[in-house]
Amino acid sequence: HDVEAGPELPSSLATRIRIAPANLDECEVKWLISKVDWFSGTRMHATIAALSSRVPAAATAYSDKTRGVFASCGVEEQVIDPRELDTGTVTERLVESFRSREQIRQVLSGTIGGVKARATGQFSDMTEMLKALA
Repeated sequence: HDVEAGPELPSSLATRIRIAPANLDECEVKWLISKVDWFSGTRMHATIAALSSRVPAAATAYSDKTRGVFASCGVEEQVIDPRELDTGTVTERLVESFRSREQIRQVLSGTIGGVKARATGQFSDMTEMLKALA
């Protein structure tokens, strides 16, 4: 799928910003997320797609589950909770996250392999338990 600049963007930004087609499936969305330098999301699964692709991410999230996911990846401080912070502080934290994206990428490079291995092990254990029950 091609991505194209939106017609409403000023020409100075049109070369740097692309708008994805609305009809992408989940695999295409994850691929697209994996190609960015930094990702900011409000939905936990979108930010998981970024983290699992080792893409630095910030989550503006109200769910404690999001904080747990980010903590398992070593980047819990990248969860920004609007229930606790005012709009100005949320914006400042997002800008700070963007500016520290290379450091976040380094952390993810060291943690994501282990996170994926644990998840694979857990699925294998569940599969074995289900086979034993069958």
